[in-house]
Amino acid sequence: MCATDCSKKPRVLVADDEKVIADTLKLILAGAGYDVAVAYDGIAALETAKEWSPDLFLSDVFMPGLSG
Repeated sequence: MCATDCSKKPRVLVADDEKVIADTLKLILAGAGYDVAVAYDGIAALETAKEWSPDLFLSDVFMPGLSG
C-alpha cells in the first residue's frame, strides 16, 4: 500500500552543467517511468527544486552560479 498518491510518478531533478549528461539522464529516467526536470546551473536547480518539490535531486558538484 502506498503512503502517498501511487498514481503520481516520482519526480527527479537532474542538475548538471554538462547538457549531454543531463539530457541523457533525463531520457533514461523518463524511460524508466520518472517525471524528470533538468537544470543546467546551480541557481536554476535551486529555483526548480523550490517550485517543483522533487522526490530526488541528482546534482553535479561543481556548477556555474551555485555548486551542488
